Amino acid sequence: MTAVAPAHTVHGLDEDAFADALALIADRAAEHDRAGAFPFAAFEALRAIGAPALTVPVEYGGLGAGLAEAVEVIERVGAADPSVGLILQWNYTNHLSLLRDDSPWPAELKELVLRSAATDGAL
Repeated sequence: MTAVAPAHTVHGLDEDAFADALALIADRAAEHDRAGAFPFAAFEALRAIGAPALTVPVEYGGLGAGLAEAVEVIERVGAADPSVGLILQWNYTNHLSLLRDDSPWPAELKELVLRSAATDGAL
């Protein structure tokens, strides 16, 4: 079993639910590595606590967290399962890049991506 980082309060996420999700992710990490399988249960657990919406602005239904909070979540998820942490990091990076003034994405498409992450936990 992979170690889970010590508990901290994370912007907008219920700490107890986050700790439970991390335990589930850690418990299944080796199994996913051995099987080469996508960790669907890990992302369902993260979706259930709202983690995919962490970096989505509040106006789109997200938690409105910034880079520091995203890094904390990624560190903790990555300690439980590095593959899951990497995938979550890609999503947070994409969300934050959509918000940049120089983003080439059309406003309607940005909104669709951000809202789907907030409401459906879309990756």
